[in-house]
Amino acid sequence: MVEEHTHTTTVTITVMPIVPRLRRAFGSRLDRPTVDWLSDRLDEVNAEVSALRNDLAKQHAETIDQLAGLRSIVSADYDRVPELRARLLQARDSDAYRGALAETEPLVSVRIATYNRSALLMERALPSVFDQTYRNVEVVVVGDGCTDDTADCIGRLNDSRVRFVNLPHQGVYPERPELRWMVAGAPAMNLAAQLGRGTWIAPLDDDDEFAPDHIEVLVNTALSGEFEMVYGNLRAELGEDSYEIRSHPPRYGHFGFQGAIYMAALRFFEYDLHSWVLNEVADWTMCRRMLESGVRLGWVDRVVTTIYPHGPRS
Repeated sequence: MVEEHTHTTTVTITVMPIVPRLRRAFGSRLDRPTVDWLSDRLDEVNAEVSALRNDLAKQHAETIDQLAGLRSIVSADYDRVPELRARLLQARDSDAYRGALAETEPLVSVRIATYNRSALLMERALPSVFDQTYRNVEVVVVGDGCTDDTADCIGRLNDSRVRFVNLPHQGVYPERPELRWMVAGAPAMNLAAQLGRGTWIAPLDDDDEFAPDHIEVLVNTALSGEFEMVYGNLRAELGEDSYEIRSHPPRYGHFGFQGAIYMAALRFFEYDLHSWVLNEVADWTMCRRMLESGVRLGWVDRVVTTIYPHGPRS
């Protein structure tokens, strides 16, 4: 998921041009001394309003700083980064970790979460996996309580590389569409990662598509550089417009796991169903926690995935 959030509060206080209005209303009946007196009073009011505006702006800035500090304190405890760092060090001493870097052509598990979008899944996402130049892959599709024909469509593929599991119900998400969008599909994404048998995990959304050499490029980069997570750039398609999303190191609004692979030994990093509390999209929270825990990241400066952004859905 890729999204940028900009929060701006504007305080506007306006004093209407009183004297010109009085002139038009009273014409010559308004004598010069009265006009001068009104002008003086108006100057005083404008000065007071200007001072008030500055005070409000200062108070607003101080409040934003206080909220940012409070959020940092809360997130530091909520993220459990010291615990994640300890688990990362433990993972580095495991056979699964060493095997992920030792294999020349490791099995890669493409994990896809989906909800009632069988057409996009079958026409865009899955074909992009089957067309990969890298062949040692499996696909784990987890339905977020699908009620459409997704299971039948996957069954008709009759492809042993593809497995489908459907959750009995959708995840419990916030009611507000914009907050729901931040975390939608998180339980299905986490389960798909857990079910993967590969030593590497390649996330993909059900409406996006890999470049043909997506997995080959990222796996080769990971193995040659001994990276634990590798990502490339994304191309966002918006109707007739498109733009590239790139950033190194990753930053909010310029990263998406659709363009990444990471070691299965690190699957204890998960999408957080409550990342909306931190005003973050779930996959960014996972990426940030990887960064703060010390995961070794590699970057490929080229487009590896095409995404089709959409706004909050109800």
